[in-house]
Amino acid sequence: MSSLRDLLCDERQNICYGKDLNVCRYIDGQRENLNNDGPAAWKLLWKDFTKKKTTIQFHQPQRFVDELWKLQESLECFFGNLVGSNVYITAADSQGLAPHYDDVEVFILQCEGSKHWKLYSPPILLPTDYSKDLTQAEIGQPILDVTLDPGDIMYFPRGTVHQAMATSGDHSTHITLSTYQQHTWGQYLLSLFPQLLMQAMQKNVQLREGLPWQLQSLHTLPSEKEGEHIASTLQSMLSLVQVTPALIQSDIITEDFLANRLPPFHQQQTVDTDTIPAQLLSAAKLSATRVRLRFPGHMAIIKKESQRRLGHETKDGNTNDELDAENDEAMVCVYHSLNNSRIHHMMSPHSEENMEDDEDEEDMEEENGDDVEEEDMGEEDEEENDMDKTDEEEDEKEVRHSRRDTGETQVRHSRSLQFPVRFSSALSRLKAADHTFIPVVSLLEGEHEQRTLLCSLWQEHLIDIC
Repeated sequence: MSSLRDLLCDERQNICYGKDLNVCRYIDGQRENLNNDGPAAWKLLWKDFTKKKTTIQFHQPQRFVDELWKLQESLECFFGNLVGSNVYITAADSQGLAPHYDDVEVFILQCEGSKHWKLYSPPILLPTDYSKDLTQAEIGQPILDVTLDPGDIMYFPRGTVHQAMATSGDHSTHITLSTYQQHTWGQYLLSLFPQLLMQAMQKNVQLREGLPWQLQSLHTLPSEKEGEHIASTLQSMLSLVQVTPALIQSDIITEDFLANRLPPFHQQQTVDTDTIPAQLLSAAKLSATRVRLRFPGHMAIIKKESQRRLGHETKDGNTNDELDAENDEAMVCVYHSLNNSRIHHMMSPHSEENMEDDEDEEDMEEENGDDVEEEDMGEEDEEENDMDKTDEEEDEKEVRHSRRDTGETQVRHSRSLQFPVRFSSALSRLKAADHTFIPVVSLLEGEHEQRTLLCSLWQEHLIDIC
């Protein structure tokens, strides 16, 4: 609690309701959102906490707490997936959220006080979205009833319905770590299938044939007979899509992870990487140089296939592809997350400026609405119903923000380097060596290529040399 007070009292941080924290409570089967507008003031927050027995949910505290930055960065390296966190501070003998389930794997770390947890069977196994507020009647009997004390850790899988109440006495503080949001076989196939289908189209003329003339099912519901025929045709077409080891890497998932994950914990650059070291410029010293990656867990190697159209299948079934390795335009790309922002990690893409724009638009709509006359009571009732629905939708958005521990990440692009595909073996060996120094001469032959590789990696802060 003292850390939160210090953070709120530091005006430079500009901690705001909604963006950085939520205030809520769950009373008599109903959840109430008690957010105020604008920056959060400690005195008002503390007053609401003590008088109204609220729960304070702070979003992504790893932005400010070094221990969480270190922990979550390590977990992201381990899982190969984003790891978010929220802190929940709940007044004694109170509950903040309604029963619900989330679309993430959850780890609970109890820090202060005690909290009584009830877990229930998931209504949907491994859901890909979070739930609405659930009623006590909907969730049945608990499958686990447990009280967590400081130092206790609990895990429950995606989709597990849960609710928790702080015990009497002091307030409760716990940290929720969450991961594996939208990290499923289905999402993997969605990212991979376009590439696999394009490869199959290049090799199979059946997939390049035109659709049947006047295919009515594109515009109207097909007849049962036509539907069965089209479904059978599509199934046979899918059999032409082949998966090979060279095509199992999802560029989309890898690039998205590296673009949005935490940077290395307290990375320190002790030398000037803008200046190329003398030992890389001297042929004699270069041949004796050893190299290692500084942060191998923050780097990925992705082969980008040539954009040149491949040869199509000929009548005899052979592929008319005359490109050789020397002329192939394929590249190998090195993506890394060393320059990522800790402050923006796992935060919503909606900026304060966008929020202000939304408010301006709402004000304009209200002003325009004053000029519209109500025709009858029936229309007035419809408008009130629509407003009620809008309020419910806004409340549901608040629930999403309060529960979705990983948040909606911003669209970002990771830093990358491009090398000729012949460098791929050297880069793979360097990454496989982890933190071990290996001789440069064992990676590549030729002074020019050795220097090209090392100088490029050096200027991106990716390597140490000795």
